[in-house]
Amino acid sequence: MLVRGDVEILQADGSPLPRRRKTIALCRCGHSGIMPLCDGTHSVIRKPGRDSPLTRKAAAED
Repeated sequence: MLVRGDVEILQADGSPLPRRRKTIALCRCGHSGIMPLCDGTHSVIRKPGRDSPLTRKAAAED
């Protein structure tokens, strides 16, 4: 999820998340090594064709 502009983001402990840029990417997959920021891990763990809810649903419909 991209966050753009002058928005204050709070960490789990309530402290502000330090920002060096106006646009940052927040992790939504839960596997980032730099939480709460995105490090691109989602692209490694969710390759097309792997077992996922969407591929299981598509296989069940065939």
